[in-house]
Amino acid sequence: MLDLALIVVVSLHLGCSRIGPELPTDPGEGDASPPRPLLDAHLAPPGRGAPDRPAASAPPTRPPTSTPTSVTVAPASSDRARCGKVVRLSEFMADPKRVPDGAGEWIELSNPGLDPVDLDGWRLTDGRRDSHLIRVSGGLIIPPGGSIVLGLEFDGRLNGGVQVDYRYEGFHLSNESDRIRLDDPCGDAVIDVIYPTDDDFPKARPGRSLEATRLRERDVPTGWKTASDRLSGGDYGTPGASKLKWPMAKSPSREGASAPDLERDANDLGSTTKGLHRDPRERPPRAGTERR
Repeated sequence: MLDLALIVVVSLHLGCSRIGPELPTDPGEGDASPPRPLLDAHLAPPGRGAPDRPAASAPPTRPPTSTPTSVTVAPASSDRARCGKVVRLSEFMADPKRVPDGAGEWIELSNPGLDPVDLDGWRLTDGRRDSHLIRVSGGLIIPPGGSIVLGLEFDGRLNGGVQVDYRYEGFHLSNESDRIRLDDPCGDAVIDVIYPTDDDFPKARPGRSLEATRLRERDVPTGWKTASDRLSGGDYGTPGASKLKWPMAKSPSREGASAPDLERDANDLGSTTKGLHRDPRERPPRAGTERR
């Protein structure tokens, strides 16, 4: 009996050894493989270049050998053709009363010359922060002896009843004192008016524009007065109907006339530019920020 029990125990032991898994003794045997090390999160994945590495075909970036200096870019030939023209400020509304300043401010520009003036490429500025570059693909033309109105708002219901020919932005007029400057495409200041600089400008009154009523030195507006003609919106002004008669545009034969002969009240001369650009057929093309 003892021998039989010993045989059974030995058999069971051998059977259990066969049932259990056979562990490989050599790391190269079997399906198991050693664990892979974790990749550094700041490195690019294998097979890909570092994200800040330039492409193979791109030349390396070299530091500048000298300190860069400012370069003045010359205007294009089409813009240079618009230089050397004469444009005058003949009226402006700095402090509307019936409508907000952001809608009711406007300026009137007049052409005293014999040829049309295209304002495309000109810049309206106060010489400091405010600046607006006039860009109209079809041109913004002031006819000889005529005038146009530039303003902040086209809609007459919002701007006080003013018919604006061109809408600008980024340029605002102070109620008390400011500068109105117009540079041609070559950067020359054609208009440079600072109000009020002397007794030439009257005390500003809310809701009334300041308009030039006579000329000095052939084509320099002077005799600034507060407007007395009422607009449909309730404020006062004559936008687009300058009270000046330009001798350069209307009387070229008076080249030798003296300043006193030319400096006369516009009420005696009458308005010669009224309605020149009010015919819709004569309006500039509908482009850019031009009147629609």
